[in-house]
Amino acid sequence: MCSGVVPHPLGARGCDEVEKLISIDLRSSLRDFVSIYLKILQKPRKNPQKPTKTRKNPNPQKPGVANPDWEYAPLVVNTLPGRTVANRPPDSFVGLKNGGATCYMNSVLQQLFMVDNIKRDLLAVELDGAVSMGDSGTAEEERKTYNVCILKQLQNIFGHLALSKLQYHVPTGLWRHFRLQGRLVNPREEQDAVEFFTSLVESVDDGLKAQGEEQIMSKHLGGLFSDQKICKECPHRYAKEEPFSILSVEVRSHSNLANSLEQYVKGELLEGADAYHCERCNKKVATVKRLCVKRLPPVLAIQLKRFEYDYEQGSPVKFNDYFEFPRKLNMEPYTVAGLAKIEGELVDAEENPGGAPLTTKYRLTGVVVHSGQATGGHYYSYISYRYRNGLWRWYKFDDSNVTECQMDLGELKKQFFGGNELGLGIDLDQSKSRLPITYMNWCTFCAFSIGGKLSGRSERSGWLEGWSVRVELGDEGEKGDLWLVGTRRGGNVGGVCERGGCE
Repeated sequence: MCSGVVPHPLGARGCDEVEKLISIDLRSSLRDFVSIYLKILQKPRKNPQKPTKTRKNPNPQKPGVANPDWEYAPLVVNTLPGRTVANRPPDSFVGLKNGGATCYMNSVLQQLFMVDNIKRDLLAVELDGAVSMGDSGTAEEERKTYNVCILKQLQNIFGHLALSKLQYHVPTGLWRHFRLQGRLVNPREEQDAVEFFTSLVESVDDGLKAQGEEQIMSKHLGGLFSDQKICKECPHRYAKEEPFSILSVEVRSHSNLANSLEQYVKGELLEGADAYHCERCNKKVATVKRLCVKRLPPVLAIQLKRFEYDYEQGSPVKFNDYFEFPRKLNMEPYTVAGLAKIEGELVDAEENPGGAPLTTKYRLTGVVVHSGQATGGHYYSYISYRYRNGLWRWYKFDDSNVTECQMDLGELKKQFFGGNELGLGIDLDQSKSRLPITYMNWCTFCAFSIGGKLSGRSERSGWLEGWSVRVELGDEGEKGDLWLVGTRRGGNVGGVCERGGCE
């Protein structure tokens, strides 16, 4: 069960100081941002009742040289009249405020932020100044403007999640500007988390492309399907590549992920009237049509299809079937190379350029959970994070609250696998808006470097301190994100402030 974390408020400070903080130019470096942040917090309060006490430096760098991290006491900061935000508990992460029904946004944003390589690359991108969301000309220009705006909003959110001393950040910019299917979202209306994920990934990459930058989301989340047609009556086969950022698998009629993936690549036989026309033979032949993975991404997102629209009832339905998935996943049997190996065939050189070994082993690092019914409920995330000592810790990200929790096999089954078994805490009172039993909507498997063992900085903020990378060979054939070590290279880490964002 998740253990609670008690906030540690230490006073109050007005909105005016925070507004100065978030008005830093987007092109300022991350180090400048931190420096100004510290100056603001060190500034004496107006008419203080008691002097602000500073904590003793428990680990001084040098005699007579103060550690700036210990020269101030984090304070409770006012965000709205009559409301305050407590400071972030130690050894925890920053949450995200729920705008009424934006839990679907928060659960996905936290998953993306906790992938070190994604947040590192996004915050390292230098962008131009403010973007006007008014009439910008042609439809294509408006789309480019919108995509750059969403990119900047994501940089802003990631910057606050990385640096804020507060319990949570309020992503008002994203609420104001984000669109689904061309329409502005209402923060008080719940949307589908997977639809938000795919739309966000596409917009961010298009925004990067418009700025002449590398498409970061595709780099870390993008894979390639191979849509194969294998003729049974002749030696010919055809394949068409299709990019993907999330892999969707069926839940109904399957009890676990392995069975669903096996059905995924098994395909269907096209024969008779449905036979495929072989262009080389110039005739219809019985053909197996299947979809397998040609190239796996560093971070693999898998959607469990628990939601479906019932056209007879005219409303969405949710399948609460029991469905297992493992902590570790080997995707080799579902790849082009893996299937060729099983079937005793050779893999074309273009399927595996350079003859490099295919990285197919993944570890479960995140799960987005949906609690409730198809017509309404609540999203939240569970995320596993690796620390310097090599241990993994699980955290529950529930909007503004982030708590550490235990995730043994029993808890994994209780929280993620669904089903209507006794002992899972089912609440039969359907009038309650939130049921204790939870069902997984989609999960993320984080990839690890094949034959690699992480080394270097491993504290939560260690990636901020260096860009160079070092890898030591290990004994496990898994792959994963590399820790960043060494000295920070020149260049700007921007996108952490409101100014220079969208107007």
